[in-house]
Amino acid sequence: ILDVREREEYEEAHIPGVVHIPLGEVEKRSNELNKADEIYVICHSGRRSETAAQTMKKQGFKNLINVVPGMRDWTGKTE
Repeated sequence: ILDVREREEYEEAHIPGVVHIPLGEVEKRSNELNKADEIYVICHSGRRSETAAQTMKKQGFKNLINVVPGMRDWTGKTE
């Protein structure tokens, strides 16, 4: 899971074990991720995660899933 929210949002509550790369850093830091992996991209509502997924697709990522509506309605475990 890739969380693209801002640091303050991430620190407030996040899914255990996610990779945190704020949306503004996705283009330059996507090399930290494996292009062959299935990656769930999440933000607060789904807009920023969609933007991140579009950026990553242009960089060759193929298995991206935009989590909608995102953390706003997340009921699973958080840290």
